[in-house]
Amino acid sequence: LVADEEGASLLEAGSLHMQANGAMDPEYPQFAVDLANAVVKARLSAAALAEKGANPLARLEKWMHKRANEIDYLKRVLIDMRTSTTPDFATLSVALQSVRRIGGE
Repeated sequence: LVADEEGASLLEAGSLHMQANGAMDPEYPQFAVDLANAVVKARLSAAALAEKGANPLARLEKWMHKRANEIDYLKRVLIDMRTSTTPDFATLSVALQSVRRIGGE
């Protein structure tokens, strides 16, 4: 999880390169992390992080209410997948696209 002035990102990296820098405090060195090939898997905007006063459950309910149509559609696709007798790549692809749409906003 990496934060910047625009929010926070959950990153996936194939490898992680760290280099210790003990110049300031050799007992507790600072580490430089190379994230050049990292892929952003999820993003939380600064506006969402700054929303104070709302408890986590209220924030989740607000998020779900805003995306109710997309969530209902995904639920129907998942029901189709569960009730199908054979795996169907097309249905799996539609479900994945739906998840990306829900999470991408």
